[in-house]
Formats: sequence, C-alpha cells, structure tokens
Amino acid sequence: MHSDKSGAIDLKELKHCFEKLQVMFTNEEINEIFKTCDLNDDMGISFNEFIVLLCLVYLLNKLQLA
Repeated sequence: MHSDKSGAIDLKELKHCFEKLQVMFTNEEINEIFKTCDLNDDMGISFNEFIVLLCLVYLLNKLQLA
C-alpha cells in the first residue's frame, strides 16, 4: 500500500487500496474519508490515522449493506 515508501498513505494510494479491496465508494466519499482521517493535515495517513480509517470504512460499509 505504501508504493512510494513514504511511510504514509496518500490519497492516490488510498483509492488504489479501496479498488483492490473492492470497497465501493465514490471519489467524493474517498476524498472526505481521507480528509477526515488525516488528523494532522499533512496530506498523508499515518498508521494511527489508518486505524481510525479502518473503523470508519467498516462502519460506513456496514451501513451501506443494511
């Protein structure tokens, strides 16, 4: 997932990750998720922020299936 070896997940990598996992969100939804999870506004998601992201995606995906 860290294709550029930066140690953080950028927006492009996040979109690629969702595609690989076949998690269906619109680009707008992915952008909003990214902005929400990039807690320190450094345009990258750290490991701790990624844990928050996973929880958010799980909850949003569960709501879509209901």
